[in-house]
Amino acid sequence: MPARVARVGKEVRLVIAPGGTRNGPRRDPGLIKLIIKAHAARAALMSASNLAVEEIATREGHGRDYLGVLLRLSWLSPDITSAILDGHQPAEMTRQALARKAGVPLGWVGQRAIFFRVPRIER
Repeated sequence: MPARVARVGKEVRLVIAPGGTRNGPRRDPGLIKLIIKAHAARAALMSASNLAVEEIATREGHGRDYLGVLLRLSWLSPDITSAILDGHQPAEMTRQALARKAGVPLGWVGQRAIFFRVPRIER
């Protein structure tokens, strides 16, 4: 099982690769499709500045609330988006888990801390 030792503050932790004994990326088509939909929703919002959110949602074939979920996901940090597209997302990150995740900060450092459990450095 691939693993490495990582220092986190004063602790030393054993970090096991996602998926246990599986080597290589594990692309999740549903998760990738969600990211594509999110960026399409943001593009639709940016191109239709004279329409209400409800009208944009209807035009895109989504409900108002789901459009809000997609717009929130369209602001994920580029490295998180790349990890998803490359199949290097954390094992617990699924399409449903990502769409239902509440309280995702807009700041990329905060997003990394939530999704990749990177210790946050307070300044």
